[in-house]
Amino acid sequence: MPILQDEGIRKLAQRFIFLPLARRVFEQDRLKVEQANFKIPSLYTELIDNAISKITTDLRDLRKEMRRTGLSVYEQEAGYLLVCKRYQLEVSYTPDSMRRHVGELMQQYLK
Repeated sequence: MPILQDEGIRKLAQRFIFLPLARRVFEQDRLKVEQANFKIPSLYTELIDNAISKITTDLRDLRKEMRRTGLSVYEQEAGYLLVCKRYQLEVSYTPDSMRRHVGELMQQYLK
């Protein structure tokens, strides 16, 4: 079985693709909360800031794990190229699929 078919390697690659997107959405949402007319906006911004902080830490750890396993992810015009130990795999996601993955990650970080 090629190494890129390994579920652990694919999950690493998915997290590498979707965590930065989730962080970007949180950052945009934080700006919207700051601009909104909430009575106590700090409650929401603290929750979002904690999620952003956890994602940043997880991304750092994820990059270390990717270096350890030899996995690289390259963004291409129509998707992503996963490269691990001479094996290559092209993956692509529909916008709905990406939205679903990012939403699931965001829910995990808000718990």
